[in-house]
Amino acid sequence: MGCLLIVKNYTSDRLNFGLAAEQAKFESYKVETVIVGDDCALPPPRGIAG
Repeated sequence: MGCLLIVKNYTSDRLNFGLAAEQAKFESYKVETVIVGDDCALPPPRGIAG
């Protein structure tokens, strides 16, 4: 079993999801994390990641 974490580039999200990924790895799950900097709150041409 495995998991891909796609995390927005906010400090608290990176911290919390990073801790969750480490805990899952400790429990023998395969975990990969991708940090994205896209933000729908910014004016165009930015958009929603994914």
